[in-house]
Formats: sequence, structure tokens, C-alpha cells
Amino acid sequence: MDELTFRRHVLANPFSQDAQVIQAAHQDPVKQQFWHDLKQQELALQQALQIDVPHDCGNKSVRQKPLASVTQQHQGVHCGLL
Repeated sequence: MDELTFRRHVLANPFSQDAQVIQAAHQDPVKQQFWHDLKQQELALQQALQIDVPHDCGNKSVRQKPLASVTQQHQGVHCGLL
């Protein structure tokens, strides 16, 4: 498997069990290290995304600011496109 095909495959699925991917990684230490690093990044990302959000979080943030103060803050702000 060439370098580009290998990288595309493991980027799309870092935990692939494809025989060609495994064989390519075993034959080339650079590919093996790239794949290992990619798996570690994916695990870190999955762990970072596991955040417990309180069930009433949205309600609290809306109740903290009265609508009048939000309207006053946005007066004079213009979004213009060139």
C-alpha cells in the first residue's frame, strides 16, 4: 500500500482492522508511528469530548439575563457585508 492510500485510510478510520493497513504498518516503521500517533490523538479527542453538561444549563443561562439587557447590549451593533 502506498503512503497516500495508507494515510487516507487511517485518517478516515484510525482504528481500522483492514489487513492491508496492518501489513503496511508492520512493514514500515514510519507508517506504524503515524498510525500509532493518530490513534492516540483520536483517543484524546474522544476523552475531551466526554463532558457532563447539567440538564438545566440552558435554562440557567437564559434566566440570568433579562431580555431588556440583551437588547440594549446589541443596539448599535451592525453586521454589514462588503
